Amino acid sequence: MLYAGLDMGNLTTKVVILKDNGVLSQAMINSVEDGESRARKAMDVALEGTGFSSGDIAYVVATGAGRKTMSLAQKQRAPSSCLARGISRLLPSVRTLIDVGAETCTVVRVNERGVADESIGNERCASGTGVFLETMAKLMQMPLEEMAKASLLAEGKAEITNMCAIFAEQEV
Repeated sequence: MLYAGLDMGNLTTKVVILKDNGVLSQAMINSVEDGESRARKAMDVALEGTGFSSGDIAYVVATGAGRKTMSLAQKQRAPSSCLARGISRLLPSVRTLIDVGAETCTVVRVNERGVADESIGNERCASGTGVFLETMAKLMQMPLEEMAKASLLAEGKAEITNMCAIFAEQEV
């Protein structure tokens, strides 16, 4: 039996197809179409070359900003619960995770059962989010991946005094 997990983000839609408790395939597409269309497109991309079609998927769970618009999903779950479940499966000893999405940043505390005990997020402003980090990388004329590596070599912290992403650009 096949199962699908959809993460309907603001910038990208991610899908993972599971078979026999293992990952069969996965895909990520830009979120430019409406929710239902992009979900179907992402699932089609993930299923390419597997020998399966969307009709073979028995159950779909959706999460992310667009999860409530998904009629093809049998269940919708909050991102924090999906993040907790996923990290506990991949890295069981992790108790705190940080999810930097396109427009939000969320910190989730995970208990030993893989359940989100608590989560807190910043949804008021773009500072500290993926879009902000991509903007900073462009301003510094470096790929985001290179900026991430460079951050690990920093000897001190960079002070950005303005909490607004638009105004913070002027400080870089």
